[in-house]
Amino acid sequence: MDKVNLTYVKVAIISVLCILIVVGGILYIRVNYKIRISKDRMEFCIDGIKKEEERRKELLEKKEYMQTDKFIEETARGKLGLVRDNDIIFEEE
Repeated sequence: MDKVNLTYVKVAIISVLCILIVVGGILYIRVNYKIRISKDRMEFCIDGIKKEEERRKELLEKKEYMQTDKFIEETARGKLGLVRDNDIIFEEE
């Protein structure tokens, strides 16, 4: 082989390597971007789950409170205007 053919082969090999490096870099950037987006979504979902667990706990506490005599009495007094036998009632004139 002569020097001209070797030069073309070297240039072709270097060109192919450069193309592979550029394509690999682009793919690397895209994969890292997708990983970052996935991590953000996961953190968002985890935060949502924590908030819903707190809300569930509050609702369970409210449910337990609503089954107490104190709640029933407060509701009867507030919404229905009921009074106990020994309560003193003041009426407006």
